[in-house]
Amino acid sequence: MAKQYIYTGQKMLLAGFFVDRSSRYNFCEYQSMDNYEAFASHELRQWQYKMMKNPGLLGKLSKKAQDKINSFIPEKVHNGITTVIKQMIRGVLFGAKHTTAKPLQAASLFERELVVKEKIKLYRSTAALEGGVTGAGGFF
Repeated sequence: MAKQYIYTGQKMLLAGFFVDRSSRYNFCEYQSMDNYEAFASHELRQWQYKMMKNPGLLGKLSKKAQDKINSFIPEKVHNGITTVIKQMIRGVLFGAKHTTAKPLQAASLFERELVVKEKIKLYRSTAALEGGVTGAGGFF
């Protein structure tokens, strides 16, 4: 059986498609979609482990500094900020519910990831353009 997926460095080749990957893998050859899903599952478990790790020294120091600064802010201000953030999140979720496209249920995991990678690429380009325009506006 011919290998369908070959991962090398930062690019993945799938039947002529290149996909940017931001992981540290320097190997992986896939012979079927099940192997790709196993790869994605492994990547997910690594991410979960990284998120569940106890904070290091820098994390502990920053938490102490944050707690100290928060102790100087009155409780009424904390409650006000919390209320504002809750309302902002409700607004974003309401808008997302009405503007988000339906998920690609019939597509494979790899095909869905291709679509997501393309969307992220578009959003990054748009954000860079907006930042450039905003920065240029500061000069005028």
